Amino acid sequence: MKKEERVEANKKMSDGYIDDLAKAEQELKDFNKPVLTSTQLADIEAAIQKATEDFNFDEPDTFEYEFNLNYENKIEIESLNFTGHYELNERIAKEIFALFKEVEDDNS
Repeated sequence: MKKEERVEANKKMSDGYIDDLAKAEQELKDFNKPVLTSTQLADIEAAIQKATEDFNFDEPDTFEYEFNLNYENKIEIESLNFTGHYELNERIAKEIFALFKEVEDDNS
C-alpha cells in the first residue's frame, strides 16, 4: 500500500470517528431530556403562540425609547428597548404550565 493510499484510508477512518463522536455527543445531550410526542410539542407551540398573540405590544409602557433631533430637524427614535419581557415570559410560562400536571421531585 502506498503512502498516499494509507493517508486517504486513515482520513476516511478518522472522518467516520468524527461522525460517531458527533452522534454520541448528541445522544449524551438528549439523555436526560423528557420525551414528548409530536402532539405535546404542538400543544406547547400553540400555548406560546396564544401567549404572544394576546400580549399587547402596542402598550407604550412596554418600551423604553430615546428621541433624537437629526440634522434635518426631524425627531427620530435613537434607541428602542423592549421592557415587557418579564410579563411576556410570565404569560408564556402560565400557558405552558397549564398543559402539565406538576408532581413533587423525588429527591430520595
